[in-house]
Amino acid sequence: MKFPALILPAALLLGACTVGPDFQIPGISGGSKWKQSKATAGTRLPDHWWLLFNDPDLTRLVDRALAANNDLAAAKSRVDTSRALVGVDRAKLFPTLDLSGRAGISRSSADALRGNLPAGVDVALESQNYRSTFDLAYDPDLWGRNKRALEASSAQAAASEALLDSQRLGVATEVARQYFLLRGLDAQDSVLQNTLKSRQEALE
Repeated sequence: MKFPALILPAALLLGACTVGPDFQIPGISGGSKWKQSKATAGTRLPDHWWLLFNDPDLTRLVDRALAANNDLAAAKSRVDTSRALVGVDRAKLFPTLDLSGRAGISRSSADALRGNLPAGVDVALESQNYRSTFDLAYDPDLWGRNKRALEASSAQAAASEALLDSQRLGVATEVARQYFLLRGLDAQDSVLQNTLKSRQEALE
């Protein structure tokens, strides 16, 4: 009787132990070859930073590019998948509870029963059956295996989100760069047209 009583405390003790060092994000250092030896804190740009230019045409073009880019759609799918896997790994840390039920009604033919029963005996023609099952299971996190799996999936989800943000930033930046280049060429064309006009007037 003493041995089964020691199983639960031993499982809880082993579950509190975690194998391996905790993950630490590596620090960023510019080193001695660069002008700035360490990263400096700055103001973070808003997610929709192109709205700061207050240009409706630029906003329309960036929104269309972000909505129609296939690489961004694939990256969003990977982010959704990684978040779902985080939920699966987190669920492994908790007990699972399964509850199922079943109900049924059986009815017998009156003519068939009257032929097999003595006279004067009456039985119920309809019967109801109910059944339910209750299952509780728990997998102890021995040596922190489930905890490490959750940490790994969370890091993978964060990496997927960072990749999505970088791809989104790249698409918006390229659209803005091409847009400003076009606006610059339009301005140069306007200057050239005005110069030709003034030279023609001077010639006349």
